[in-house]
Amino acid sequence: MGLHWSQVLQPGGKTIVGGLLGGWLGVELVKKLVGMRSRTGDLFAVPLCVGIAIGRIGCFFAGLADDTYGNATTLP
Repeated sequence: MGLHWSQVLQPGGKTIVGGLLGGWLGVELVKKLVGMRSRTGDLFAVPLCVGIAIGRIGCFFAGLADDTYGNATTLP
C-alpha cells in the first residue's frame, strides 16, 4: 500500500514538509546562482529547528480549522 498521487497533492497537514522542501529548494537555487559549491547543511540545522518550533507553537495557539482546539479529550 502506498500513497495515491491525490493524497500527496492535498494541501492539508503538510505544512512542515512543504516548508522543509521549499526552504531546501530555495537554498539550493541561491547556492547555484552565486556559484557556491560548499556544503551548508550544518549552518541551517539549528535555525531550522528553531523555526519549526516557533511554527508549531503558533499552530498550537492559533488552533485548527476544524475547531477541535481546546476540546476535552476522552483519553485517560
